[in-house]
Amino acid sequence: WKLGSLLVTNSQAYVGVLTDSALARDVVAKGLDPRHTTVKLCMRAPVVAIEGDRPIIDAVRMMKEQATRHLAVTQDGQIIGMISVSNILRYYSGVV
Repeated sequence: WKLGSLLVTNSQAYVGVLTDSALARDVVAKGLDPRHTTVKLCMRAPVVAIEGDRPIIDAVRMMKEQATRHLAVTQDGQIIGMISVSNILRYYSGVV
């Protein structure tokens, strides 16, 4: 499994999500120097989240509506993980 996103924190709360596609689009494709480009420039904010007890189809709909490939998963209002389009595809293709 490869990691495609990271939650970004300000030491008190999650404030955004940094994805591999955002790095490619916002840093590499623009020729920016990653040593001097901040995470804040590339992250998506705010964090888009879904409760962990919701059906997968709700996650797919939310991803479509929010134009994102990654969602934070929450339980009782606390982030407990992330789900991505790739996770869903692997699950339904039997490659888990």
